[in-house]
Amino acid sequence: MSEGKSTASTRQKPVISSDPSFLSLEWLKPLSEGPVQFYSELFGFMAERLRAQADFLWGLADCESGRDLFSRQSKFVQDSWQSYAAEAQKAVSALQGKVNPTRPVK
Repeated sequence: MSEGKSTASTRQKPVISSDPSFLSLEWLKPLSEGPVQFYSELFGFMAERLRAQADFLWGLADCESGRDLFSRQSKFVQDSWQSYAAEAQKAVSALQGKVNPTRPVK
């Protein structure tokens, strides 16, 4: 037999670990934490916005004039824009895995 050629008898057999930890799904945990944090943040934000919208609509019942109605609508829109802008930053951070939830869990 010439050198450099391998035969079936010289090849190494694959090693199957007797340690079952390679079957663990722990390696998936970092892959799933980002989306979980993202959706947690998203649903918390949706709940906050729905509460704000409900409060806004309840407040419309107390309007005394057209000027009061317009003022409340303007404030609601401004608050909404600020809230959405802040949430966009949190969503990006959550997707990057850098979010620390600040909302209390109910």
